[in-house]
Amino acid sequence: MDLVMLERFLTFVNYSNGPHACWPWQGVQNNGYGLFRVNSQYEAATRWLLGQIRDKPLRWGYPTIDRELACHTCDNPPCVNPIHLYVGTQFENIKDRVTRGRGHSGVRNSVKTHCPRGHIYDKENTSVSKKGERNCRTCQNERRRIQKVGQ
Repeated sequence: MDLVMLERFLTFVNYSNGPHACWPWQGVQNNGYGLFRVNSQYEAATRWLLGQIRDKPLRWGYPTIDRELACHTCDNPPCVNPIHLYVGTQFENIKDRVTRGRGHSGVRNSVKTHCPRGHIYDKENTSVSKKGERNCRTCQNERRRIQKVGQ
């Protein structure tokens, strides 16, 4: 591990919230992901860090199916906390994204077990709109009650 580069890397990291919290990247970013300058070129901060930790760079590979990615367990793009990162493939990253409800909306919503307010999607508490969208009956009833009070 290049300790001089690691020391410079850490100057761009806010790790003040402790070892288990997200460590947001404070330097240059692209779409929320940190960029770290190495040998006059920018590299994804997470890729560089994981490469240093395992003592070999992440594989680029072509086609992209062979590429190694720096994936987040926290779903927070600027986070560079090593305990929130793992090396994965494009397939694993997409599967992980869908499992956590961050994929395309149809798939994302179909794997959700609870509405945004925490009510369970079960047979009794779920209605389906004409468009095929699931709705929480508890939340619908709350909205109706609020509308009646406001009239």
